[in-house]
Amino acid sequence: MMTSYKIPLYLDNLVFSLQKTGGGSIYWESIVKAALLDTSFDVTIFERNDSRQNEVRNKMSLEGAKRIIQSESPLRVDEFKKLDIPEDGLLHSSYFRVPKSSNIKNVCTVHDFICMNQYQGLLKAVSFYQIKKAALKASGIICISESTRRDLLNYIPEANSKQIEIIHQGYDDSSYNYDPNLKRENAVCFIGNRKSAYKNFELAVKAVARVPQVELRIIGASLNDDERNLLDEMIPGRFTNYVYPSAAEVSNIFNRSIALLYLSEYEGFGIPVLESMASGLPVIGLNISSIPEVAGDAALLLKESNVDGVVDSINSLLCESCLFEQKVSQGLKRVLDFSWSKTAAKTLDYYKYIYGSNY
Repeated sequence: MMTSYKIPLYLDNLVFSLQKTGGGSIYWESIVKAALLDTSFDVTIFERNDSRQNEVRNKMSLEGAKRIIQSESPLRVDEFKKLDIPEDGLLHSSYFRVPKSSNIKNVCTVHDFICMNQYQGLLKAVSFYQIKKAALKASGIICISESTRRDLLNYIPEANSKQIEIIHQGYDDSSYNYDPNLKRENAVCFIGNRKSAYKNFELAVKAVARVPQVELRIIGASLNDDERNLLDEMIPGRFTNYVYPSAAEVSNIFNRSIALLYLSEYEGFGIPVLESMASGLPVIGLNISSIPEVAGDAALLLKESNVDGVVDSINSLLCESCLFEQKVSQGLKRVLDFSWSKTAAKTLDYYKYIYGSNY
């Protein structure tokens, strides 16, 4: 009796050892889960025991996959190890690892080039080396946005000979939802990393300082002393710090606010833009990097990162109800183009294409 052939698929879970949680972990979870459900693949997982420290991995089941436990060598050593794959199969590493054999088809995902924009010295050199090595050894490259693809060809022009596929990321559509019955309050939100200057937290604070009827809702880590001093000086009594709320709680905060100040000067993708729009919250951002690609016409996008532009945009959403409702409606429509299930399905289709191609 004939049996159908399955593609030997090797997935490398290293990202779960490198992160506690985050967008990279959620992206990888969507791919692993989908691969385990697709009967086209015979899935083998490479993984370290410390991957269980990752919040996303800790909730996952790998039932149906063979599991190869990595050595307990230091994590930073394992980052650079090549993976021993049999002579047939396709490898996709979550973090730029490559197969020992040059005969193995392999796919790498390039998320961004933060290393070239924000890092310095040895960290910049090592991070770029990892991306370049993986990209040039890959049979196929996934870029999470057209913006990232442009950066890839700018920094690694040799990658132009590779098969490059743009596969957008998604968002948690089970947690981020619009509730029109929730009452809007005069508040704007800032979410994410505040340590990196390119995220423009200080710009957000300065803008809110000039709109006295508005509160700033800060979502993420606890405020440090410098941040609290800045807030106490510029917007005393007009800020609230929500320390690592759940996704559903973030969506509730978004539903009760009037804008997300997403003023980042560089993003590989920008998942919070989707989460905000899915929750009926208009986005004020910069017309730069991947943000216009993700937001489309649903956001208020500024040409420059200056206080006047942010203040004018906040006031427009406060005072022009038609504009506000238009942006809510456009955002809800825009997010229909994105989901983790779509990301995963396109990725698995790409595996099949690369495995069967001559690249």
